[in-house]
Amino acid sequence: MNQAHDKLGYTHYRYQQTYNNIPLVGTMYIVHVKNQKVESMNGLIYDQIEVSNITNIKEQEALKFALNY
Repeated sequence: MNQAHDKLGYTHYRYQQTYNNIPLVGTMYIVHVKNQKVESMNGLIYDQIEVSNITNIKEQEALKFALNY
C-alpha cells in the first residue's frame, strides 16, 4: 500500500494486486478518503488469474543467467 495527500484534503491509498507475492502488471486500486470517510474508489483488479508459464529456477542457475547477461 502506498498513500499520498493532495491539496484538496484527500488521502489516496493505492493498492497493487499480487499473485503468489508477485505484483500483477497494470493492476492498481485506489481508495480516496477525506475527513476519515471513503469518498470513492477506482482501479483495476482481476478476479480470475490464469497462470500458464510459471518457471521454477534454482538459485545457482539464476545467478549464472544473470552473470552471463
